[in-house]
Amino acid sequence: RVVLQCYYRDDRVMRAIAASGASLRGVVHSAMVLDDAMLSQLDADRFARVLAPKVTGAWLLHEATRDLPLDWFVLFSSVASVVGNAGQGNYVAANAFLDALAAHRHSTGLPCTTINWGAMDGAGVVERSPQIRTFLESIGILPVPLAEAFANLDRLVRADVPSVLVGRIEWDRLRR
Repeated sequence: RVVLQCYYRDDRVMRAIAASGASLRGVVHSAMVLDDAMLSQLDADRFARVLAPKVTGAWLLHEATRDLPLDWFVLFSSVASVVGNAGQGNYVAANAFLDALAAHRHSTGLPCTTINWGAMDGAGVVERSPQIRTFLESIGILPVPLAEAFANLDRLVRADVPSVLVGRIEWDRLRR
């Protein structure tokens, strides 16, 4: 198992994998940075801070692996890119890029699935912030127990679809 952390173009990890005789079978990209504010308060630096880990990281992984026979390429996105989220324009944009990259890879025959995660119960920002949890529940985005969310990860990764949403959404309440 190799964990690849890539914030800039550096092929040392790819060379090390090739030199080891092992083959890279898949990629999971799960980077995330939050810097929430209303759109009028977001400047280029605040956008870059949120976009860089998701957009740059995903693109570099795409470029580094597009000629490899991967079994899967998974991008962790967010329900925010599906439904939007006030105060998270930069985060929504970063996740929308992941969704678009997944569609691009899928259209060219490369494996890729973006998982648009909803709120998680037991990990992540919702677990660390009761205020965020309360807000999300008030608009109809309910937390999914972590074990339940990941129970079907293998099936999701191999579903041969560019994007899938995993979450408990009360659509009527969210629509209001």
